[in-house]
Amino acid sequence: MLVAWDPLAMARAQRSRDGIPMPDVLLTRLRGIAEQTGVEFGLT
Repeated sequence: MLVAWDPLAMARAQRSRDGIPMPDVLLTRLRGIAEQTGVEFGLT
């Protein structure tokens, strides 16, 4: 049985373990901005 906050706790645990999902389009745009500004892009 789940209580009201369990889905939130499960999502937090999953994101702590796996990271926050980002669409490929966003990652591509961020990578381009990093290249233009000379900043190292550290996301995968």
